[in-house]
Amino acid sequence: MILGVAALCAAASSSQAQAPVSVSVMTSYASQYVFRGERLGGPSFQPWVEATAGDLSLGVWASTPISAKVPGQSDPELDPYASYSISLPAHLSLVPGCTLYTYPRAPVGKGFYRSRFEPSVGLTWSALGVRVTPKAYYDLARRGATYELTAVAAVPLSSLGTEADVTATAGDTQLSSAVNGASPAIESRGEYWLLGVTVPVQLTRQLRASVGWAYTQATSSYLKQGILPRISNPAAAGRAVLTVALGFSL
Repeated sequence: MILGVAALCAAASSSQAQAPVSVSVMTSYASQYVFRGERLGGPSFQPWVEATAGDLSLGVWASTPISAKVPGQSDPELDPYASYSISLPAHLSLVPGCTLYTYPRAPVGKGFYRSRFEPSVGLTWSALGVRVTPKAYYDLARRGATYELTAVAAVPLSSLGTEADVTATAGDTQLSSAVNGASPAIESRGEYWLLGVTVPVQLTRQLRASVGWAYTQATSSYLKQGILPRISNPAAAGRAVLTVALGFSL
């Protein structure tokens, strides 16, 4: 699975050989860890590092719980990822990518996966301070797709010398093997949405901070095994999430 990340990097490396490299390091606190409508942790420390060379981006995102740990999740979670942006006409970009989700301490015997590889492809339209991205993901371990539509609008805050980035997301997940080793396989289906705002502040040329708030909600989320009736997904959640981040670029 790690080869998938390496393959994307190798495919793009020749065209990026002369591009300058920038590195960003960010540390973040999140009051809740909610991902695609599922609560994976309580208050969490979530740092990441990303290197960019032209249109190629490589990074590692991590999460570890501070309190209210959810068993089997995020203790820690380490996710290397890669993406490549291909410019198209009419303010469009095609962005293939991939993420390797890893959970080194996940209890496999209780149905958790220790690693999951997920390639993705998105089409981004950007103009007039608005960015719209439909995106599709496929989880090779859990054998299922996630379809997501995200819109981001930058609202100027002239008096503060910054902007408010308003984000709206709607998604649908359809997994055929949500629980590791289950027989018959357990399906997981559900929809989710998120609405939030983030205000970035450039403190110095290299140092920046941000504060964000979002509300995210799972809807119609259920598990189903074989001919048994559906049951509500116990991880499905509706939560308000506060994030505070501080980082620098090289």
